[in-house]
Amino acid sequence: MITTQRRSRRLAPSYGRVETWNQKEVPKRVTQRAFERRTITASGCWLSTYSVGSHGYAQVGWYDRVVGKNYMVLAHRAAWEHVHGQVPCGMTLDHICKQRVCVNPEHLRLMSNFENARRTSGYDWPIGQCKYGHPSSEMRVRRNGRASDGTQRFKAVCRLCDSQRQRDYRARKRNRREAA
Repeated sequence: MITTQRRSRRLAPSYGRVETWNQKEVPKRVTQRAFERRTITASGCWLSTYSVGSHGYAQVGWYDRVVGKNYMVLAHRAAWEHVHGQVPCGMTLDHICKQRVCVNPEHLRLMSNFENARRTSGYDWPIGQCKYGHPSSEMRVRRNGRASDGTQRFKAVCRLCDSQRQRDYRARKRNRREAA
């Protein structure tokens, strides 16, 4: 009998656990290089001169002789560490200027991974609110169908906005029924 083995990409054990992110300390020489190697634009952005990955962010690497491994870090994260110190676990950096290669610490803000992911749709509403101004305490997690591999997907929605959408939908449905 012939069996086929499916090759799976192996991820680091800490990949899915947010609490283990930002554990590797970036050497001072690397943070200084990331902070200094830049070109300044008229808008005030400091564009990194390092290579840009497929994700669009500039990245800087180094070799650790003790461990014998190469490491890579995003350039804006290294520049932030040069000025403010290490990014706390569970937190990430958001570009206020929306330039992924910008390493200006004044154009970066520290926020939770949830808040940063919530802003990926292009909206930039105030932190702690939904895009219509409701407090983030009204945010709920809801199922959002299934991914192509069969796993369940979820998304965060504002309870108040969702209730209003439901009322509007029912009103439109009622009006169509009455008009017919």
